[in-house]
Amino acid sequence: AAASGAQVPSIVNIIDTDDTPPTYFKLNKFTAAFQGIVDGYGIPRYGEINPAAFTIITYPFLFGVMFGDVGHGAIVLLFSLYFILNEKKFYALAERGQIGDVIGYPWSGRYVLLLMGLFSVYCGLIYNDFFGLMGDLFGTAYETAAVGDMRSRKASDAVYVFGLDPAWWRTTNELSFSNSYKMKMSIILGVLQMNMGLFCSLLNALHFRNAIDVWCEYVPQAIFMLSIFGYLVFAIFLKWSIDWVAIGEPAPSLITLLIDFFMKPGDIKPGQKLYDGQSAIQTYLLLLAFISLPWMLFAKPYFLRRQYLKVSGYKTLKREDTDGSARRLMDDAASDVSDRNGKYHEEEFEFGEVMMHQLIHTIEYALGCISNTASYLRLWALSLAHKQLSSVFYHMILKGGLNMCTEKGGASIGCVFGVFVGFAIWAGCTIGILCCMELLSAFLHALRLHWVEFQNKFFKGDGRKFSPFSFEAEAKRAQGSDE
Repeated sequence: AAASGAQVPSIVNIIDTDDTPPTYFKLNKFTAAFQGIVDGYGIPRYGEINPAAFTIITYPFLFGVMFGDVGHGAIVLLFSLYFILNEKKFYALAERGQIGDVIGYPWSGRYVLLLMGLFSVYCGLIYNDFFGLMGDLFGTAYETAAVGDMRSRKASDAVYVFGLDPAWWRTTNELSFSNSYKMKMSIILGVLQMNMGLFCSLLNALHFRNAIDVWCEYVPQAIFMLSIFGYLVFAIFLKWSIDWVAIGEPAPSLITLLIDFFMKPGDIKPGQKLYDGQSAIQTYLLLLAFISLPWMLFAKPYFLRRQYLKVSGYKTLKREDTDGSARRLMDDAASDVSDRNGKYHEEEFEFGEVMMHQLIHTIEYALGCISNTASYLRLWALSLAHKQLSSVFYHMILKGGLNMCTEKGGASIGCVFGVFVGFAIWAGCTIGILCCMELLSAFLHALRLHWVEFQNKFFKGDGRKFSPFSFEAEAKRAQGSDE
C-alpha cells in the first residue's frame, strides 16, 4: 500500500486449499522432446522425481543397444544433423504451418534422433558391426590353428582393444557366442535400470518424508529384487571372470542355476558349481526373498491403521471436552495431525480396502520383477534381428551384384548393371527397412521399457501441467466456445 501511495492498507485473504500444485519444468529445445516422451505417459506429480532427467541418456542408449550398427547409426546421425543445422529454415516453415506430420515428427525430435544416432554408432563399435559386416580396426587377438577351423588366442591374457574381435566373423559358433553375450548384457542392463527406478522411489519417499513407504515398500522391494535378480547378475559376472578351460570344468548353465534356485534350493548339481558355499548362500537369499513378501504385504496396512487410530484419538478427546476453547484447540490439533498423516479427516479409513490394494500391489510387484526382467530380453532379440537382416541384405543383394564381376567375363556391361542394380536395391532396403521400420520398432520398444519396466517403480504420473493465465488465451477460448 505504501509503495502504491494508497491511503488504505491492502487486504489479503489467505485461502487454504488441498489442491495439488501444478507441475512446471524449465525446458529448452534439447530437453523438450525428452520431456514430451515422459508426458505421453503422465505429467509428473508436484515434487516427485522427473523421469526425463534419466530418459535423456537411458532412452537413446537402450535404443542404441537394439539398433547398434555403425553404418545405420551414422545415417540416423546425419539425418538429425540436417534438421539441427537448418533450424532457422524449419522454424520459419513451422511458423507458416508448412511442415506436415511426416517432417514435423522428426523435426520435433531432432535432438532425440541425434543421441539415438550417437549411441547406435557407439554400440555398433562395441558389436563391431558395419552394415552387418565386422570391421578389422585393431587386428585380432586370435591366430588360426593349422588343423581345422580352430582358433586360439595369441596370449593367454589377450583382451581385444575395444568391442568384439573380428575373428568371430563367419565362425561356426559366431551366432551362439553373440546370442549368449547379448542375452546376459540385456539382463544386466535391465536389473540395473529397475534398481535405479527403485532408488528413485526411495528418493521420492524421503522427499515427502514418508517413512512408511521407505521401510514398508522400498526396503522389502529392494531385498526381493536383489536377492534373486541381483544374484543372477552377480553370477553372470562371476561366470565371465572364470577361465573354465584352464580349470578343466564345464561352464555352468545360468538358466539351470536360476531354475534350481527356486525348485531345488540348496541342491547344486554336478557341473553347476560357481563358487564355494554356493548352496548356503542361495538358500539364504531365497529365504530373504520369501520374507520380503509378507513384509511388503502386511507392514504398510498395519502402520497406516496405527496412524489412523492415533489421529482418531485426537478427535475423540476433542468431542469429550466441554470447554469451547479446548474444543477449538483440539480441533486445530487433530486437523493439523490429519494433514501431516494423509488427510484422514477428508475420507474414512477403510482397512479392508487398503489391505486389498496392498495385496494387489504385492502380487503385481513380485510377478512384475520376473516379467520385467524377461522383458529386457527384447534388447537382445531386436539386436539379433537387426544384425541378421543387415547380413541377409548384404549377402543376398549387394554381394550378388558384386559376384557378377568375379565371374568369367565379369568386366562387362552385365557387371556394371549388376553392381548398380544390386547397390540400388541394397541401399533402398537399408534406408527403408533398417533405418525406418527397424528404427521405429526399436524406438517403440525403448519407449515400452521406460514407461512400464522403469517408471512403474516410482513414477505416479497423476500431476497436472502448469498453464499460465493469459487474457489472450482466455479470450480465444471464449471466442471459440461462442462460435
